[in-house]
Amino acid sequence: MKQAVIDIGSNSVRLLLVKEKRTSKQIITTRLAEGSGDEFILKPTPMERTVNAVKEFVGIARNAGADDLFVFATESVRKAANKDEFLSLLKPLKIKVDVLTGEEEAKIGYYGARAEGKTLVDVGGASTEFYDGITAQSFPIGTVKIYDKCGCDINAILSYIAEVFDPVQLKADKLVAIGGTATTIACMEKNLTMYDTKEVDGTVLTRSSITSWAKRILAMPLEDRYKIVGLDRMKAKIIGGGALLLSRIMKRCDADTVEISDKDNLEGYLMYKNGAVKL
Repeated sequence: MKQAVIDIGSNSVRLLLVKEKRTSKQIITTRLAEGSGDEFILKPTPMERTVNAVKEFVGIARNAGADDLFVFATESVRKAANKDEFLSLLKPLKIKVDVLTGEEEAKIGYYGARAEGKTLVDVGGASTEFYDGITAQSFPIGTVKIYDKCGCDINAILSYIAEVFDPVQLKADKLVAIGGTATTIACMEKNLTMYDTKEVDGTVLTRSSITSWAKRILAMPLEDRYKIVGLDRMKAKIIGGGALLLSRIMKRCDADTVEISDKDNLEGYLMYKNGAVKL
């Protein structure tokens, strides 16, 4: 039996294809949250990029003979003032889009990463989720939102992070991170010229290393970032803020290290649809 899952995220659209135990993933960076502002109004160009990416992945899944095709969306869609407008653009594709709550998003990431006994942190494009198996939390901050609001100004980014997280308490004995920020830092740390699931999954990164990457990247011109081995060009603008966010979260949790998981909410959502877990 072949199944497919499409994740409509705030920074990218991703596809998971599963046939028995064989899996493959594809990603298209569309930055749906770009320019949405504090009013969270999705802009025409990011919406068009995202719809085209979903259309491409729906075609791939159907051509691959997927028996089941599941589609879910996260923060940028659930918070968008013009959510209905965006969803209407997807109607010709004849798909059902499950718009997840922040709590549901946190849980599917946790189950997908198989983070039992640990605390899941998912730094996304427009939101950041936590789940420790008991309490799920979602915060309205992510890599695209940081870049739109602060650019590469470290002090502005730190102030923005503090504004979101100072009112809350975060505790974690062991942290597991998913999402493009976490996996990209792992790729840079390991000098991977091509993304390698086996190399990325299970990587342990220190807070000091993540902080160093953040400060180094934010001080660089964009052209120099393109030269960093392991850094996808499409993430070059936003990765610095994402890395700084992850490092500050680790500091708030008093965590010196974080484990990186390549398995994430795509796998978790499939587990949910197959009845293996409940949200």
